[in-house]
Amino acid sequence: MEPRLYLIRHAESEGNARKIMQGSGEYPLSAEGRAQALSASANIRALDPLLVVSSDLARAADTALLVTGRVDYTDSRLRERGAGQWEGLPRSSLEAAHPGALEDDALRPDGFEDARDVVARMRGAATDLLNHSGVVVAITHGAVLRLLEKNLTNTGARFGHLEALVLGPDLVIVGRANVLHPGEKL
Repeated sequence: MEPRLYLIRHAESEGNARKIMQGSGEYPLSAEGRAQALSASANIRALDPLLVVSSDLARAADTALLVTGRVDYTDSRLRERGAGQWEGLPRSSLEAAHPGALEDDALRPDGFEDARDVVARMRGAATDLLNHSGVVVAITHGAVLRLLEKNLTNTGARFGHLEALVLGPDLVIVGRANVLHPGEKL
C-alpha cells in the first residue's frame, strides 16, 4: 500500500474558544472540541491508520485519543509554532497593538519561532512518517500546517479544526480533507 499521511489539526481548545494566542502553551480541549473529536472519530477510524502520532501538546494528544482511542507516540516536531512573549495574550489585543502582525512574520516580536525552523521540523517529521507503508494519522496544529503547505505549494490558507493536509511520498500534496465533515467542500 502506498504511504499516505494525514496531518490533522486538533479539535477546538479552550485557548481557541477564548481567541488566545496559544503558541506552544498548553490548553485543554474545550467541550466543543471534545464533541468535534468524537464526531470525527468514525471518519478517522475508517482510514484504518497503521500508526497514530500526535504533537506533544495535550490538545493534540487528547484529540488523537478521542478520535482513534490511541496515540502510538508523540513527536515534538509536530508541536505548534512558539509565539514567544505573545503566548497567552488575546488575539484581538495583539492585532490592535500590532496591526497586521498576526499575518506578517516580519512584524512579529523577538522570540517568535522562525518560520524556516518550523518548516524544517515539519518536513522532517512528515518525511519520517511517510516511511511507513499505509495510512498514518498525525494530530498537529494550524499554524505549522499552514507554514508547511505554504512551503510545499507557495500557498497556505488557514486550517479549520480537524482539517487535514494529506501527503503522499516525497511530500506530494494529495489535497486537504475535512475529517469532521467529509463531504464539505474545502
